[in-house]
Amino acid sequence: PKYLSIDDLIMGNRGQVARAKGILDWKGAIDFTLSLENLQLDNFNKIYTAEQNIRGSLSSYIAVSGNAAQPVIKSRVEITDLEIKPVCFEKYGLELNYTHGTWDLRGQASCQSKQAFDLEGTWQYPINFDQPLPDIWGSAIDLRIRLDMLPLDFLQTLLPAITSARGFLNSSIAVKGTLVNPDIEILANTKECDLKLRDLPQPFTSIQAKAKISDKKLTLEYLLAEVIDGKFQAAGRGNIEKLQLANFDFAFKIINGPVYYPGILDGTVNDE
Repeated sequence: PKYLSIDDLIMGNRGQVARAKGILDWKGAIDFTLSLENLQLDNFNKIYTAEQNIRGSLSSYIAVSGNAAQPVIKSRVEITDLEIKPVCFEKYGLELNYTHGTWDLRGQASCQSKQAFDLEGTWQYPINFDQPLPDIWGSAIDLRIRLDMLPLDFLQTLLPAITSARGFLNSSIAVKGTLVNPDIEILANTKECDLKLRDLPQPFTSIQAKAKISDKKLTLEYLLAEVIDGKFQAAGRGNIEKLQLANFDFAFKIINGPVYYPGILDGTVNDE
């Protein structure tokens, strides 16, 4: 429809409430709000099958004002007691606001009573409800992400080769460029690390890394991983094709004493 008017719509179920009110004129004035309160995320586990169930309570709102050609959008999402095993976040918040062609993003999350995640940045993507949407992949982004003492437990969910993960991750990530061809800089290190990989006899006690992605190429400037009786060092580069690493060439080195890991030797690895 080109015009939508809602006087006051309220829907609820077991403490979960959805509200909508206002006017949406796709060629004229807009004054519309939509809010959700106490939406239980475990409802989605019934329709989305995954090994890790999601729990938590979500509240959000979106307010759209101005007119179709130059809308102003303010929105916020808050999730409390977010649980994606084995990691729990006491609170997660994301603000997404839009005006004059620019989206402004602000996000924070706390874990174990500490602020573990921080996001801020901008996205250049103009909206005109009376016109077709522009190409999203060529839109410019400028994001900064910081992880501060994020529990390493979440790595077990992402990487099956990790059999045990204790400790914390600190990282800073900068993303610029466009969605289709971003420039990404990553700096990461661990604290109180005890990371075990399948088939490796000793856990990693410290990991440090710096990497860049530019022009669809990955450059690993350094990766330094420590075990009880030695260290691994790696560096290299490769191309990224369809979200996969290809044409890579990495050099590995064992330093500071013997490290007895079957199948791991000094040298280089490539896909030729």
